Amino acid sequence: MKHSWMGWEEIANALLAYGFIRIDDGKKFYSEGWKLTSRNFTVYVKHNNEDPLVIHPKHEDRMPTLTGLPGVKPSKNHIVHNTSYIGFPRRRNKGETTTNYGLDFGFSSRTHLYDFLNYLIGADDQPPRSAEDDIQSASDLPSNPTELETVKLARRGQGKFRSDLIAEWTNCQATGCSNPALLRASHIKPWRVSNNSDRVSSNNGLLLSANMDAAFDAGLISFKDDGQILIASSFCTKDAASAGIHTGIRIRLRQANIPYLSYHRQMVWRGNSVSTED
Repeated sequence: MKHSWMGWEEIANALLAYGFIRIDDGKKFYSEGWKLTSRNFTVYVKHNNEDPLVIHPKHEDRMPTLTGLPGVKPSKNHIVHNTSYIGFPRRRNKGETTTNYGLDFGFSSRTHLYDFLNYLIGADDQPPRSAEDDIQSASDLPSNPTELETVKLARRGQGKFRSDLIAEWTNCQATGCSNPALLRASHIKPWRVSNNSDRVSSNNGLLLSANMDAAFDAGLISFKDDGQILIASSFCTKDAASAGIHTGIRIRLRQANIPYLSYHRQMVWRGNSVSTED
């Protein structure tokens, strides 16, 4: 079966949605560095479409498992050299000088990339990225103090962003839970990858119960344009049921939510791509 492999820009966008942040100055021609700060885990993305993701060579002993994962393709030699891989070890490649090196891979889909990362870093066991992590990492916050506070409060699920969602929906849009202590103002397109307008817009928000919010943020669930829930295959039925999540859920939406949900399905949800007409 012939695969269509992800390009380097697709992989970079998927890393951003996963929670990685860019760690270089953006001026490198050959590659760019990305770091998951909560796990101190660094990868590089080559600026070409041949096996773009480069990981630390300390994982070489895991190659039999990594290459056996679905939708994963190592390069022919599985090792790539470049001085831009700061923090990776050095070895001789050609000539007398040593050069940084890593292991390079390609992926047939974002789901397979995420499964690969989950295996390497145990992402299913890590705590979710905190609001303060996102705020401190943001480089495009407004300079106006009032606007800045509004944007920060929105990331914390507070302020006008939350009050607008409660005023519109009153209770959880998926389960009907009405206890305010159990409701979360959730961004559809993650705050960290949104512009300041979308960060505070209720069009980019859902009012969800705590369990639904956590599963939605983690990409374990998403929703079709008609509100029907989508549950990733990696979210086991027992855990989903324990959290009150099942295939019979249909969320209440409005038309303005649809573009943001499309982003969530493509970039956050850990399931396979889905047609809005399915």
